[in-house]
Amino acid sequence: MVNLLPSLKSSVRQVAGNQNSVCTQEDFLDLVQSSYLKYGYLKKSESHCFKFQVTASSSLKLNTSIKTILKAPNSTRDVVIHGERKQNLTQPGEYTIILSAQNSPTDYQLEVSLDNEMSLLTPSSNSRLSPGYSGQENSIYRPPLSSPDVPSTSVQFPTKLSYNVNRQPPFISYRNQELQAIIEEVIQEVEKRGFSSTDLSISLIDLSQDTCCLYAYYQDKMPRFPASISKLFWIVAYYAQEKKGVIAPGTIPEAHLEKMINKSDNQIASDVLDVITNTRSDKKLPDSEFNDWHNKRLSVNNFFKSAGYQNINLSQKNFPIPKFDLMSPQDFDLKMRQKPNKIERNYVTTYDVARLLYEIEYTKAVSPEHSQKIKSFMKRNLDRSYWENTEYNSVQGFFPELLPEDAQVFSKVGWYSGSRQDAAIIHSPDRTSNYILVIFGNNKKYAEDEKIFPDISRLVYDRMVDRGRRFPWFSHN
Repeated sequence: MVNLLPSLKSSVRQVAGNQNSVCTQEDFLDLVQSSYLKYGYLKKSESHCFKFQVTASSSLKLNTSIKTILKAPNSTRDVVIHGERKQNLTQPGEYTIILSAQNSPTDYQLEVSLDNEMSLLTPSSNSRLSPGYSGQENSIYRPPLSSPDVPSTSVQFPTKLSYNVNRQPPFISYRNQELQAIIEEVIQEVEKRGFSSTDLSISLIDLSQDTCCLYAYYQDKMPRFPASISKLFWIVAYYAQEKKGVIAPGTIPEAHLEKMINKSDNQIASDVLDVITNTRSDKKLPDSEFNDWHNKRLSVNNFFKSAGYQNINLSQKNFPIPKFDLMSPQDFDLKMRQKPNKIERNYVTTYDVARLLYEIEYTKAVSPEHSQKIKSFMKRNLDRSYWENTEYNSVQGFFPELLPEDAQVFSKVGWYSGSRQDAAIIHSPDRTSNYILVIFGNNKKYAEDEKIFPDISRLVYDRMVDRGRRFPWFSHN
């Protein structure tokens, strides 16, 4: 069965052999279980390396957009590949694929598989097709009829389906010292009030200049439970499938998509995840179908991973789901969480959430039209007379609560009894200060305290507004 959630480890280390290349990124691929489609961006003199184990003679299929080196174990002779190639692997041991930028930065795309294993892009013959796969030309997708609002449709799958933004954002390598001082002030405030900074992750992007972007962070690559922030990723995947014709327009009504984001409706989110992964939670299936069902769920992770999103698991639903009378995971939804010696939940980093917000803000996510639509769903009404009388408002206890009423906030929040999360695009009233702020507080004390996030947000806002007035480079629109 194809494994769409491989275990990846990244580090900077020296690659053995006569090339003496330094890997700025190193991934370990399980080609026995999976095939891979990788996208990336290489700066000048950077090298991305992919290692995999071979235990018996195999045939490697490789298709690469740039000149690539294949290193065999215990060999001084490297194979140079550019384009599509089938290479016999006769030695057992660890092989390395090296993609390098020589004199100038470059994008790359890499497809790799062992010939005797199932491909990521080819489903098993006895499985129903799901997003992220390609199959025979007459393969048909029919979304689940989980409610009258999810009509049946039948469309063909595209050859490949991946998130359209496959280059890391320009702020990835930057760490601005003035912004970092704001982050440090937040950490000091948190610790002074008795909160754990160990359980905190922060990403802050300054959008208020003509060349994007300045960035600061704290534990931004630490995977943490996102609660309902996962819905922001699901709507992007949904619109991508709609744009590619995988699902028919209006499969989920627009008003429902807005409610999923603005009101964080779990029931609609359940329908969306069902549609984009071709799975259901409302009936018990035989155990023999679990692997196929699980791989379909994991396809939403691969949609983003193939575009460079790394530490993510977005395959699990938010509960409760009233329509199915599910207060907690049951059957396959429960089984997929049960790993040896632990319970696995959704996870994502504040960096990846900040990246997605950046791509929405700059109208890169799916298309300008879809980005603007998603952002409009995230808009918060800061009028106190409104949100104080609205049961679910994403203002009280979160970033917007203490901000000026004429500021603009576009946010998606998360909360459950063990954590609090917020992710927002924020514009000051005069538009001289524009920034993205993402904070995950990953313990019960953050969940229970409704003052800590508004206070942190106001601190950051005041510092960013002061910065915008001192350095009015650009009024971001």
